[in-house]
This record gives sequence, structure tokens and C-alpha cells, in this order.
Amino acid sequence: MRGRIRTFKPELFKDEELWDLGVETGLPVFQAFTGLWPYCDREGRFEWRPRALKTDVLPYWNGDFEAVLNALASRAFIVRYTVDGREYGHVRTLKRHQRFDHREVPSEIPAPPATPPGTDAQHPPGTPGQTETVPANDVAPSPGHARVEGKGMEGKGIGMEGKGSGDDTERPAADAAPPKPPKRSKSKSRTALPEALAPSAGDESLATELRVDLAVEFPKFLDHHLAHGSLMADWPAALRKWIRNAHEWGRSGSVPRSPDDRVRRQADRIAMLRRQEANETRHNPGPEAAPQ
Repeated sequence: MRGRIRTFKPELFKDEELWDLGVETGLPVFQAFTGLWPYCDREGRFEWRPRALKTDVLPYWNGDFEAVLNALASRAFIVRYTVDGREYGHVRTLKRHQRFDHREVPSEIPAPPATPPGTDAQHPPGTPGQTETVPANDVAPSPGHARVEGKGMEGKGIGMEGKGSGDDTERPAADAAPPKPPKRSKSKSRTALPEALAPSAGDESLATELRVDLAVEFPKFLDHHLAHGSLMADWPAALRKWIRNAHEWGRSGSVPRSPDDRVRRQADRIAMLRRQEANETRHNPGPEAAPQ
């Protein structure tokens, strides 16, 4: 049998009727009941094969697993039914506790016969092994399940329980969060270098203060940005930044180094360091290179 991922509500571990059933029978009914869930299909149905189920649910327990299933059926935790001479089981409330993955295949097990709840002649009411038959979609509360019904808030992923507030009704659309308004772009429009751009009185004052030759720097500024097709949101501010950089780098009359220049200078520096290392090795051989 192939197991599937299933989830459990914390309230299930405090179910008094399931606990009392285990105490009365001395059987591991809680482990068996929760262990059945991964081996049920998405409708809560499973094949009534006690020996095969025991190897997956309680492999290390030396007991009669069919007695455990019959005990669960006697309190309607599960339902036992027969279709075409084959026996099946049904955890009626499984669909209330799970959010199934859309990739999980539909049930291939026939649904319980759609007849009113009753018992067969072989198993009178309240005895182990009764084969109560219920409609396929019946998920009405059964003994031991009233405290764990409803959809929880445990998660949204595969095998996780559905969203809700403790009941089975869908939330109205009005409760949904309103859509967020689109974010406004904070970037300013960028423009090409204007033809009428000229140094202002403030630019000249800044260049004089920083001892930058604006007559040399301004043509270089124009040539650089025209050659690169630069786009700026504030060209006067770009010119002032150029003036400050000329002062900081002490490169009046030059243009900024391009990325290719930086890569070339870095390669030259690495080559120089390697030559220095080779010279030091040649002039200062290690002890192992000394003549014997």
C-alpha cells in the first residue's frame, strides 16, 4: 500500500472517546486510527485488509489488527462496508481534516452503498464488525469527532488543512483583503545630454573653490557623455559631481577611466606582482635549492 502525506489537528490528541475506547479494549486504537489516514484515498476510503494494513500502520505490534479495526467501527470512528463481495473501510471525516494536493489521483475504491444508516444481519448494532452503510458524501459528526471537526489554520501546502475559522462554511468574498494598489515608480525621467547645457555661475564658483580648470573639464564632460550616450535625470547635478571628482582625483583635463581601462590596469598590476615574485625567487633561492 502506498502512503500519502496527511496532517492532524492538535485537538485530536485530546479526544476523550478515542482515549476511552483504547482503555476499555486495551488495544492501540489511537495509533491505528491516525495510522489509517495516510493509507486512505482522498475520499477517506481504504481496502479492509487487516493483515496488510498492520504491516504499514503497526508493524511492531504483535496483536490482531482486525480486532482494532472492529473496535473503531463499533464506535463509528470508521465505517465498514461491502461492495461486490469485497470489504472496504471509510474514515468519513477525513475530508474535513485535509487539504488535498491537486495531483493526488481520484479514488478508485467504490463508495459505500447510498442507503440509510443501518446494520446487517450478521452484526447487530454496537457490536464489533458492524457494516453500517452511509452515503458517499456523508461527513456528519460521529462519536469522538465533534471536538476536531472543521477546517483549521494549520497551513496552506500539500497535505495541509484548509483555511477557515472552525466551521465548514466558506468565507464571503467581502472578507477577502482588498487588492493592493500598484506601486508608483520613484525614478525620475532620464534625458540625453541637452545641447544648451552650459556651466552656471554656481558651477564656476565651485570650480574656482576646488581649483579645477572648468575651461578644460567642461569640454571633457561633454565629450565623455556624448560618446557614451548617457542619460541623466539632473544634468546640472552631474556636472557638479564631475567638478568634485576632478578635484578629488587630481586629474584636471582627464576623463574617467572606462571599465576596460580598470580591467587592463588590474591585469598589469597582477603581471607586475608576478614578475616581482619571480625575481625574488631567482635571487633568493630557498634552502632546498642550495648546492650540496
